[in-house]
Amino acid sequence: MGVGIEFCLVIGFFVFGGYWLDKLENTSPGWMILGFFIGFAVMMYIIIKRAKQTEQEFDQESCDDETDQ
Repeated sequence: MGVGIEFCLVIGFFVFGGYWLDKLENTSPGWMILGFFIGFAVMMYIIIKRAKQTEQEFDQESCDDETDQ
């Protein structure tokens, strides 16, 4: 799944959860805004984690290529 689609789905999930809590507690739009920020933070964590993982894989491949020569 593409990062953009995943970004939208995760944020949408948390915003919908916040919307549902707002309807339940009649506190519009507090929970929905909080849901947006939580969803955004979760996605930033996922993106940074993937970037570090990709960087490690790239570095390992670079080291493997250097030892083969």
